[in-house]
Amino acid sequence: RLLPRQRLAAALRAAELGDLEALVWMRSQGSTSFEPGAQLTLTLAANGHAAALDWAARAARAPWHWDACLAAARRGHAGVLAVARRCGALGRAREVERCRQAAAAQGHAGVLEFLDGLVQDEEPSSF
Repeated sequence: RLLPRQRLAAALRAAELGDLEALVWMRSQGSTSFEPGAQLTLTLAANGHAAALDWAARAARAPWHWDACLAAARRGHAGVLAVARRCGALGRAREVERCRQAAAAQGHAGVLEFLDGLVQDEEPSSF
């Protein structure tokens, strides 16, 4: 039987690799927690694993955390941001703009194009 620290390390490694099968199995065994701001969710987003994040949000009911969106933007993962948007994240112009700045700083044109589309779809709002 694994210690909690070992379970977390295994889950983080699976998240890093985007191993959805392993994450699903760990969740079924009660080994993994997908809490807001959890290191696991952030790892999935930062490594561009949109399908695993989609599962985490829908099946494991993990709420999206702002840092996950920002990490995806910094690393050029427009697919992760698309999943985030479908799950209710990136709903405010301020969040979109911060992601846009992070993507621009790293030269991620695809992410900028995706985020620009979100801004065009929104009605004007105040901060």
